[in-house]
Parts: sequence; C-alpha cells; structure tokens
Amino acid sequence: MSDKTEDFEEQELDLYQEKVEWFDLNFKGKRTAAADFYRDVFPVGSFENEVGKMDDYPRTGKGNGFLIYENEQGEKHHRFIFDDLSEIEKYSDRPYCTIAPISFFGATNTTVNAREAFGIAIDLDNVGAEEAHLLFNFWIYHERIPNPTYTVISGNGLHLYFLFEQPLKLYDNVKKQLKQLKHGLTAKIWNGDTSRLKKKQFQPIIQGYRVVGGKSKKGYEILAYHTGEKTTVAKLNEFVDQEYQIQDICYRSYTGLTLAQAKEKYPEWYEERIVKGRKKSAWTCNRALYDWWLRQAEKAEFHHRYFFVMSLVIYALKCNVEYQTVKWDALGLLPLFNDPKRFSNPFTKEDVECALELYRNDKILGNYKSFPRDEIERITAIDLPRNKRRKKPLKRDNGDAFKAARAIQNIQDPDGTWRNKDGRPSYREAVFKFLDLNPFATVTEFCDLTNMSRAVFFKYKKEWELERNERK
Repeated sequence: MSDKTEDFEEQELDLYQEKVEWFDLNFKGKRTAAADFYRDVFPVGSFENEVGKMDDYPRTGKGNGFLIYENEQGEKHHRFIFDDLSEIEKYSDRPYCTIAPISFFGATNTTVNAREAFGIAIDLDNVGAEEAHLLFNFWIYHERIPNPTYTVISGNGLHLYFLFEQPLKLYDNVKKQLKQLKHGLTAKIWNGDTSRLKKKQFQPIIQGYRVVGGKSKKGYEILAYHTGEKTTVAKLNEFVDQEYQIQDICYRSYTGLTLAQAKEKYPEWYEERIVKGRKKSAWTCNRALYDWWLRQAEKAEFHHRYFFVMSLVIYALKCNVEYQTVKWDALGLLPLFNDPKRFSNPFTKEDVECALELYRNDKILGNYKSFPRDEIERITAIDLPRNKRRKKPLKRDNGDAFKAARAIQNIQDPDGTWRNKDGRPSYREAVFKFLDLNPFATVTEFCDLTNMSRAVFFKYKKEWELERNERK
C-alpha cells in the first residue's frame, strides 16, 4: 500500500470519527436505527406484498424498492424490496449494498421504470466536523438551504435525505422536473463551506445510496440522524431558481393533448408511433465522437470514473459501436483509473461491468441513445466544447435572374393579387402556442408533432422564454 493511500485512509477515518462525534453532540438522541429509518422512508403500503410464485399476479398499482448488493466474488446483483422491508436487513451486511428512495415497476431500476419518489437524496463528499457545523449553523438554520429529514454519515461524506410528506408520482413530465430540482438543490447545497471537494457531483434521481446499518467502502458503520421534518415540493421550490422548480406534479403529455386528440390532430404520427410502434428516432453520430471521448479519459477525476465509463457506453450507442469494442475499451481504462498517484480507491472490473449494463438495457428500452450532452457534461464534470457552425455567405448574381422572375410574375398576375398583404401564417405564433401548452417539450417532440424544423423551434423558443419572463 502506498504512503498516499495510507494517508487517504487515515484522513477518511478522521473525517468519519469527527462527524460522528459532532452529530452525537448536536443531535443527541436523534441517531435512528436502520429499521426505523427505512420504515419512515417507505411507510407501510408503499410497496407490493411478497406473494410468492403465481400464475397471475394481482394488479395493485404499487411498485417495489430495488436493493443492489455485491456478493463475496464482487459480483453485483439486485433484490426486490417488498412492503415488509425484510430484504434490507438480510443484505445490509454485504460489503456493498445500496437503495434509492424510489419505487419501480418491472425488473430493472431505470428511470423509465421509476414509479414513485419518496424523497430526494443528495450526496456530499469529503465532509468533516467543520463542514457539518457550517452546513447546519450557517446554511440550514438560516434557511439558506432546506433542512434534511435525515442526515446519514457514510464514510467521509454525508447523504442528505429530503423525504416527502406524500410520495410523488413519477409521470414522465414530473421525472424531468424532479431531475432539475435535484440539480438545483445540489448546486446550492454543495459549496465551499459544506464540502472540501471543489467539483460538485450531480446524480440522477434513481441514484442508490449505501444502506443505513451497512458499511462504507472502508468498513465504517453507516449512521442516520433524524435532523428535520418531512417536506413538500412547494417548500423545496423556495430554495432554487425558477428554472429548477417543479411547476406541475400532475400527469401531462408533452403536447397537452390526450391520445384521442393526438390521433385526430396528428394521424400520421399516431399511425407510426402508436399503431406501428415505431420507436423514438435518434441521430447516429460519427465514430470519431466515440474515439474523441475515449481520449478524454485522462480528465476523469476520482469521484467521476464510473460516470466516465457510463458515458463511454452512451457514446458507443450514439455512434453504433459494437458491444465487444466498447467492453474492450472500457476494460482498457482500468490501469489508468487505478493509478496510485491519482486514485486511492480501486476501480474494478465489476464497476466496468455495471456501466456496460446500459448497453444491454438500451436494446430493451431504447432511451440511452438520446441521452443529452448537457447531462454527460454534468455527471462527468468534463467540459464538452460546442461546435461552431460557420454560415456560408449568400451568392449573389448580377440581378438578371430576379428581373426575369419579376417579368414572368407581372405577365401571369398583372394586378398583383398574388401578394398577401396580411403576411403568411407566423411560425413564431405557432411555436409560442405550442410552448404555452407544452413548456417542457423537447425539440424532437416538437418536430414529430408539428413537422416544423429544429431551427424554427430554437429560433422562437428564446423569444418565448424572454416574453414569458417579462410577463412574470
């Protein structure tokens, strides 16, 4: 073991011990047992009951929790969490065991399958007693950031759980807004006072966290403290700018139309997407983009190695790179990501295999190929330069072509009735109406439903946003 690794482990132990002492002193009697913690996160009735093997399962409308654990061979597996929560106790002693405050439908814990959110959990790394003191006494108690329902000590960091008074139904439009809310809260909570790490880590809403009562990477017990009350979306909205707030928690299609209305208004779209079941289309990018991202591996930092490999898989999907190729390239990063001069904790083959699952999931769900570049930039903390497109200058002739066209026009329409004095129907008006009804729609959804171009959408969306802000 290198001197640097030993120093890091000593520092992590110091951070852990001083946090425990600080929380025991400042939240005396508030340390919460794992069973009580998870029953508060997932109240009775949150999940389906375990009924065993059946030919036909009753439809309850409820999801299940997802527990990810590591066996003795270092292989990752998952277990469903039923309403009695017994699986948590069975597997919490594993060296790696995580749970997200989310319920899921189906056999995979993907964003597509997310059913309900019982709260938002935010991770803070490299936190000592001084940072914990500032977190509560400067930021929380002065209402600069919301008060977490529970604060969990996990190794050298903290997990802040903001539990909802009522679980939030994760309709597609709500998922996008919840992701933005979590991003806005993370950006505000993670700062120079609350963490010794400068680069913030932004995580998805389905991110799992090590279980209370289990162990951290270095074997320290994970402890929970009851530090506040349950909250609501409205209260959390007060702490972030408007662009990050959840505006609507009810179900909305991206068009503001019911399926029957969409069928009547957009019959071609209905035929292709609903009747024929055609999947959402996505661009196929040049292979050079994948190769470029692979060359950025040197920029991956300690807490972003997994997300770098995950993004490599996403670029492989975007560029139609074969699974065996991306697997070979990802495994080839292990020596770099285990350089003792840069990293203390190991990055393992199992971590790579976990990231590669996205490739297989995409073949089932088809959603990672359109993963946005801004999100890749956010989770990897690597800047992605924008392409600058140069406009070609217009070629002009000597005007003879225009004169000829005008002469033909005068012959065919001597009275000039061809000219529409009121102007043609405005693209601007159409885009404004669409965005008024569907403020969170993507450009692809706009183009699918209106047959207008991406350029029209982006041109008038900026004007719409400015005008909306002025009205407010």
